Amino acid sequence: MERAIPILPADDLRVAREFYVDTLGFGVRFEWMPEPGQGLLGVERGDIWLTIDSPMTGHGRDACVSLQVDDAD
Repeated sequence: MERAIPILPADDLRVAREFYVDTLGFGVRFEWMPEPGQGLLGVERGDIWLTIDSPMTGHGRDACVSLQVDDAD
């Protein structure tokens, strides 16, 4: 495994973006917001990568993780 990326729930992606980017200084890796406040936001700061999911349907309100690998085999 090369990288584990926590996926954290948020109630409003706009509020989460303001907190992680504007307050904590994370950079935006990707952003997908098909509706205001809902979607996915990937942020990074140094070697720390996070994904924020709003609403996090299918997972309840628990955090989960994605795994990034160079080769699935």
